[in-house]
Order: sequence, then structure tokens, then C-alpha cells
Amino acid sequence: MLLDTNIIVDLFRGHKPAELAFQKLLFGQKTSTITKLELIVGEISKQKIKGTLKKLEILGIEFLPITPEIGDLAEKILGNYYHSHGIGIMDAIIASTAIVYNEELVTQNTKHFSFIPNLKLLKPY
Repeated sequence: MLLDTNIIVDLFRGHKPAELAFQKLLFGQKTSTITKLELIVGEISKQKIKGTLKKLEILGIEFLPITPEIGDLAEKILGNYYHSHGIGIMDAIIASTAIVYNEELVTQNTKHFSFIPNLKLLKPY
């Protein structure tokens, strides 16, 4: 399973359904390097960034690198769906990562991704 950024944010904010999902299903899963970067950008200081990176390490989350294949697929997704569905660059890369690594994308934002062929989605709570 590949965790979308919103799942990790919910966990870090103490959202009970996210905490339960991690306890039952999501601990030790994977995420895109893009998610890691989004989490870093969301912090307000270097100290907070260090804390976030430590939490990710404790959760045992593996970061999947962005490969040329992921970049090529993200380009296709953007070309096909940016104007019609408004998909952003980050979501296109996250979706491409899930497809290339054959992982189910775990997200609360299924409407951001539901139109992408060959992308398996899971809404955990």
C-alpha cells in the first residue's frame, strides 16, 4: 500500500480514525518521496521538520523514489487530466508512483484520483 499525504497528516494531527487505521493496517507501509517533501513544506521550522522526519522513521514508512518511468507516467496523467479534472503535479506523481510500484493508493481524497486508469484506491476510514 502507498499512503497519500492526507493519511499521514491525519495521523500526525491525532485524528482517531487515522490512528486506528495505522494500528490495524497501515504501520510499516510505503509512500512516495513526494509525500515526504509535501510534509516538509508543511512545517514551519527546521525543528518541526526534524520532528516530522523522526515520526516517519518511527512509523517504519518506506519512501519510494521517483523513477523516470514515474515521471513519464505523471506527464501522461497531467496531459490527460489536468484540464478536465484539475489534477495537480504532486497528485499525478503520487498516483504514478502507486501504479508503477503496483501499490494500492490509500487516500481520503478518492475524488482526486478516481478517474485515473489502472490506479487502485483504498479509503481507509
